[in-house]
Amino acid sequence: MNVDDTAKRISYSFQKNLRLDEPSRQVIQYSLTMALAAALSAGLTAITGWLVGAFWPTIVAASSSAWLRNFSGGAHCSSAGRCAVAGAVSAPLLGLTALYGAKIMGNWNYALIALITIISLYIMFKYAPDEAPEKPIPARRKPVLHKRSMLWVMALGASSLLMTAHMPWLGVSIALGMLWQCFTLLPAGHGFVSSVDNLLSRWINI
Repeated sequence: MNVDDTAKRISYSFQKNLRLDEPSRQVIQYSLTMALAAALSAGLTAITGWLVGAFWPTIVAASSSAWLRNFSGGAHCSSAGRCAVAGAVSAPLLGLTALYGAKIMGNWNYALIALITIISLYIMFKYAPDEAPEKPIPARRKPVLHKRSMLWVMALGASSLLMTAHMPWLGVSIALGMLWQCFTLLPAGHGFVSSVDNLLSRWINI
């Protein structure tokens, strides 16, 4: 049983016991799906990050990406469970890259973060917010989300530069998480996530 089915069954139980109408049940189902998916994603990501020896860089990269996603949207897998599994793979890879890449780059970390920020701003300017077909964004919300996406890229970029002076891996983790999220807005990002989703669907039904 996948996350969506679990949330649906629980919501029907609430509806039966509390005598809720259908719109209320649907709200509960959506909220439960989001909560279960978030818990599953956070748990899997934390465990995988710890197993590969990059717990904190993984958490930072995942948090940077997830926060920006709240405003920008982006490609995602066809089920909440597969999204969680995909995140549990991608975030530790970003964390490991930040942990060891920051040591290799040295002072070049500043140039790397500046470049990532510029690229991210361009992508956000052109593609954000990227809405899912099944969850269209109201026209009045799009300019707000576009502006907030741009502002948060600038905030994350500035934070990355500041943190790099003290903990290089931390600054690079923030920047790589931001860049990954921006990648999911691109047509290439949608194609990549779709391929990953199709691959995971052969073995994972959650």
